[in-house]
Amino acid sequence: MKSKYLSITIKDVLKGAIVAVLTSIATAVITILQTGEIPGIEQLHTILIAGVGAGVAYLLKNFFTNSNDQILTREPIPLIPPQGSKAIFGPTHLQTVAALADMLPTTDGPHSDQPLPPQQEAK
Repeated sequence: MKSKYLSITIKDVLKGAIVAVLTSIATAVITILQTGEIPGIEQLHTILIAGVGAGVAYLLKNFFTNSNDQILTREPIPLIPPQGSKAIFGPTHLQTVAALADMLPTTDGPHSDQPLPPQQEAK
């Protein structure tokens, strides 16, 4: 399961660490190929900063991405509750019901002038 919008999971942190290590290795290899010698302390500092920057960028991207891989977008409101979950009607469910009611066709038919039958109260 993917992490939700504005949250990070342990998997995200581990993947961010892998990105940081791989970026550091790639940067070190490029430095060795360009200079022909093993990087010194100053170059290792730059390599480390590049790796940490890549890892942080990965975590920020996942923090601002929802479970559908949409950046800067809230989690979609499920129309049907997940299997095995208890049906609790909160504000998001009421918004969903209101949105569905707006999609219903208007009553412009032959019976539109007739009043609706009264509803019975639950006992």
